[in-house]
Amino acid sequence: MDSHPGRQLHDWDESMDLLTYSVLGYAIERLKVTKDPHWRARPAEDLAESLRGAVNANGIGGHEALRLFRDELLPATRPFDHPMALAYVPTAPSPAATLFDLVVSASSIFAGHWESGAGAIAAENQALRWLADLADFPLAAGGCFVSGGSAANLSALVAARFNAAIRRGSRPDRWCIATTAEAHASIRAAARVMDIDVVTVPADRYGRMLGPSLDEVVANSDGVFAVVANAGTTNAGAVDDLAGIAEVCDRRDLWFHVDGAYGLAALCAPSVRGVFDGIERADSFGIDPHKWLFAPYDCAALVYREPALAAQAHAQHGEYLDSIDRDEWNPADFAY
Repeated sequence: MDSHPGRQLHDWDESMDLLTYSVLGYAIERLKVTKDPHWRARPAEDLAESLRGAVNANGIGGHEALRLFRDELLPATRPFDHPMALAYVPTAPSPAATLFDLVVSASSIFAGHWESGAGAIAAENQALRWLADLADFPLAAGGCFVSGGSAANLSALVAARFNAAIRRGSRPDRWCIATTAEAHASIRAAARVMDIDVVTVPADRYGRMLGPSLDEVVANSDGVFAVVANAGTTNAGAVDDLAGIAEVCDRRDLWFHVDGAYGLAALCAPSVRGVFDGIERADSFGIDPHKWLFAPYDCAALVYREPALAAQAHAQHGEYLDSIDRDEWNPADFAY
């Protein structure tokens, strides 16, 4: 609620004009000012005291909320766009990307299906096509943007299991995925959510999964339906033997997913393109634009070689969705 008596939630008046200029002024200042590397977490009791009374029946007003954020909350967060913020694979958004984040936020766009967000989806698809081209994926490839790398991995693996069940016609006692111990924690989290097992493939001394090691593990494991390869591990930046893994997946009819959240954006660099040979044979891959593509937090691009296979697993149906044109590109059909 606003602190101005009688003011309605969506009213626009002089006070809202003033708040708008304050917010835009703050945004410009935040983009231009040198980031303070001493910003860091504060004790919970200190922050609780700073926020005491901030939520109340009458509200504190936009200017006071902005002051609290700028003076109390922001200095209690790490400035991940500082050049020395080296932990957690930070973001480094360009000023233009941040400004257009404001534009999109102000535009109230829902881009789940074509009839409500065609313009936004067309722009998203152009960006996804650029990523697919970097990976030498076919023209029919496509996907959607999701909330982050974890959602991309989960969505791809759900599509993989759904299609494995259709192709095989029978279910094993336990479904399994194969990956190395270097895989991102979200892979094992996805396995817990899906109630499946993880078969660990030994990595070489550089932390990479190699084709022969994968082949040996899969040959001695029942129920493996997908392999998750790394294109830039979080700890060491290792890139698995994608070409060798693709050979095994082709021969054993396994879904080949590449978690490239961290490193796959290096496809843009001709000097290291050869490191990713084999990516063109993957069934799906994910890239986090907020890492090396200079976008604000937080999203992941999820690209499928055959999007129709993902839609079989993810498309939602219901009376309130019956009017959706399934011949158009509806991002909600391709992920959670």
